[in-house]
Amino acid sequence: MSNGELFLLGISTAAIGMGIVFMVLIFLSGAIVLQSKLLRSKDKDTC
Repeated sequence: MSNGELFLLGISTAAIGMGIVFMVLIFLSGAIVLQSKLLRSKDKDTC
């Protein structure tokens, strides 16, 4: 493999890795927002 091919492979691998990390962060932030909304609705029910 030439240096150019290795460079492109490295970029694509990094892009995939960054995409996965980005998706996980979005998923976690969404889950936290949902949990806080559920906790708030439970608090309203008890009050």
